[in-house]
Amino acid sequence: MLQKANYSETIALKQGIELTISSTTGTLLFLSIDSLIVITIVDMFLMLLLQKMMKIRMPAIYAFSLFPFILPKEIVKFLPFGTSVTCLFMFVMVTLYKQYD
Repeated sequence: MLQKANYSETIALKQGIELTISSTTGTLLFLSIDSLIVITIVDMFLMLLLQKMMKIRMPAIYAFSLFPFILPKEIVKFLPFGTSVTCLFMFVMVTLYKQYD
């Protein structure tokens, strides 16, 4: 992000939305389906569709959708909120840094 000369607020917003949707999708699938193989296959397909719809290539969405696999079950339900807050903070800080640099 810092290396991109044309990193705009629109790109930051799209990336934050994409990561939040990814973690929300992964969380909902994890909490509703018992088979981890099925969750993984559906997750990967949905993330591919998300990338095509948002027109941004971002490999992190695949990892964010699989975070519920490694987190404790009682924390998984807070993942989408935590993702959105973290994305908002990081992308706002990077955008402010780029403006004042």
